Amino acid sequence: MKFAVISDIHGNIVALRAVLAEIERERVDHLLVLGDLFSSGHVQDILTELRGRDAVIIRGNNEDYQLEQNLSDWEGHDQFEELAATRRDITPQDMQWIAALPAQVTLTYPDVSLRLMHIEAPADETITLCGHTHRNPFVREENGRYICNTGSVGENFDPAFTADVTFITCQGSNITFEQRRVPYDFEAWRHMTGSTLKQRLNLRAAELGRNLFMEFLAEADHGLGWPIPNDIWRATAKQWQERGLL
Repeated sequence: MKFAVISDIHGNIVALRAVLAEIERERVDHLLVLGDLFSSGHVQDILTELRGRDAVIIRGNNEDYQLEQNLSDWEGHDQFEELAATRRDITPQDMQWIAALPAQVTLTYPDVSLRLMHIEAPADETITLCGHTHRNPFVREENGRYICNTGSVGENFDPAFTADVTFITCQGSNITFEQRRVPYDFEAWRHMTGSTLKQRLNLRAAELGRNLFMEFLAEADHGLGWPIPNDIWRATAKQWQERGLL
């Protein structure tokens, strides 16, 4: 039995299509998707790719944000520009589909069990699968059980411009993992992605190999609480532009 596991697409339709083509060449038995699917501008493209496949899909924290917050909570706050833009791309029918996604799933087979979650947490299954961290995919064995972080399809901050996928092969009690980085056309993605500050930072982050959005948040946060005031957010963006980071 062979699984392909992906996570953290974040709307990068070019990277997703590249990694799905790689998965199709491997002729896997099951596709597992660990959440954080969308960004603004490509919600319908992502949904078309995923709904048309026999995949097990769970929610990530970004799907939870969309379910838990109202658009009015974000509008007027520059910090939440990307979340608000994504919400506008999600139809009521899409929201019903998202709401039906589980937060975690356990898959049980005769010789192996798998727990699918977005953020790593303790579990008793043979293999725990997670994403969320966006970089440094890993497999760790602890007391005969495995913890596997599959990295990110759309935002792994790899300056070689790749998308992450993990292949797991189970033959009886023998389990093997292969974590692969699949090249994708970054220039095509540059021309397709949107213009929100987060999207612009993510393009630059891929080129520099750094999580620039988290760096930006840390610099803009002056201990005044969230949301960060718009004047501070805009001043920080201007400074970053002057430094060539935007």
